[in-house]
Amino acid sequence: MVGFEDVKDRMAHAIESQRRIHFLLEGPPACAKSIMLEAVRSAVPGAFIVFGSRTSAAGLSEALFEHQPSVLLMDEADKMKSECYSVLLGLMESGEILETKSRRTRGIKLETMVIAACNSSIKFPPEFLSRFALHVNFPRYSREEFIEVCQGFLSRVENCPVDVAATIGTLVHDYGLGDVRKARGVWQLMMEPTEEEMHKVIRLMLKYPGDGNDSCKCCCPGLYHRGCPGDAGPALLERKREVKMKICPKCLATGFYSRQHCSECGTKVREVTFSCECGAELCPSFTHGFFPPWSRRLSIWHKHCPHCGRDVRNLVKDQVRELKQRAL
Repeated sequence: MVGFEDVKDRMAHAIESQRRIHFLLEGPPACAKSIMLEAVRSAVPGAFIVFGSRTSAAGLSEALFEHQPSVLLMDEADKMKSECYSVLLGLMESGEILETKSRRTRGIKLETMVIAACNSSIKFPPEFLSRFALHVNFPRYSREEFIEVCQGFLSRVENCPVDVAATIGTLVHDYGLGDVRKARGVWQLMMEPTEEEMHKVIRLMLKYPGDGNDSCKCCCPGLYHRGCPGDAGPALLERKREVKMKICPKCLATGFYSRQHCSECGTKVREVTFSCECGAELCPSFTHGFFPPWSRRLSIWHKHCPHCGRDVRNLVKDQVRELKQRAL
């Protein structure tokens, strides 16, 4: 797991102190939350792990009575049933587990630390969230971190050559194919560790995207830029000929359409292309609220050139600024 040394130190100190200190790890898939839980499980003899999607209140209560863990690890906590909160709230607040059934009552007091992992905490009740001493929201990996993680993971776990692993991480990130697990999928599908075979697998994934959208994952939806790896079929090529990217020089409204005038201010729109310093043609898509106030409407689909990896955000902004100044 790359980075987050401060979080690791706090968790290690809390476990060593054997106090009832609780942690919530939140973040997107494949950001090493489960790996961190497995690391605690292997290092702490008294740790016990449960999965929220396969845990009931009765099962959780029985496991606590039977194992009396020093650390309770909960993976996929956002998928657990609401009935489990009745057990966890008492455990996390006072350490008490009380169970009352027909003709039988039992209770126990534990010094159990809870470390939970989830993709989203939006469904958690506030009284549950307030019991965590530290709620960590892991951000998505930057490009450099993603490549480093792929390089380490594939080389150590999958016996992938280090240089091949780094290239796979670069391609998966720049083409927007997915997370670290997708990078592992690229390596597993390769028949031989060559660059040509690597690009064949990447083209295969772009040709048959799992979301059912036949768009190019390395630039804008539904269009291919010059040099895009692979051909997703005649429909995309025909669509590329029909649709042009245009920009309104007055209000900077943009879109891929065939009309001649801006739908918002009526100004005549013009075709526009953006290019990287390496000469590659960039094909951004546009949304709201990405750039500063002078251009609130402009945003690019990817931050880096799919060919050389250079950060192109400032480059595109400069080209748009120049376009607007010429129009004025």
